[in-house]
Amino acid sequence: MRVHTMLRSGAHYNLSASDSLLRINREIVQNNPSMMFVTMIYFICDLRDGSIRLCNAGHPAPLLLRRSGAEWQAVSHDQSGDNVALGVLESAAYTEQTLTLLPGESILLYTDGVTECIDRSQTMYGETRLLECVTANPERSNRERCEKLFADLAAYQKELDPFDDTTTLFFKFLSIPTTIPGGQDEAKA
Repeated sequence: MRVHTMLRSGAHYNLSASDSLLRINREIVQNNPSMMFVTMIYFICDLRDGSIRLCNAGHPAPLLLRRSGAEWQAVSHDQSGDNVALGVLESAAYTEQTLTLLPGESILLYTDGVTECIDRSQTMYGETRLLECVTANPERSNRERCEKLFADLAAYQKELDPFDDTTTLFFKFLSIPTTIPGGQDEAKA
């Protein structure tokens, strides 16, 4: 809840994604005797053109679901503290990346509990299976992809309880804005 409040505050001051994460990280580190940390991706989408400014703090690489096929959005995580989880290093740096979604394209954000889900033999679900699951039948809606993914995860782990959260977000850019009467732009996402 504390991080959520800090994010809203940063958005209010119109900070960039990387500046917001830098500020939040410093606040968490200063009062963190239990060494708790938060992984997250903060992205800002301009609904006028589908451009996204994205900053990753220790989260798995997003998956871009493009018209031409799926591709991983490479993210830098290193020992020097670039893009590490929030609350870990006071000197951490956060690098903002940019990308653009065309109308109809999506980005999939997910927690590591998805790819690190294990079966009875302790084998992880993994990125390859995630990719295969969400790209099979590309005409499916993101809701259908999400439902298929969670059904596949449940079947994979059988009756085992998950040891970590399994959270996903499918974000689809629907259209480039059109001018409507009165001169205002309208966009859908």
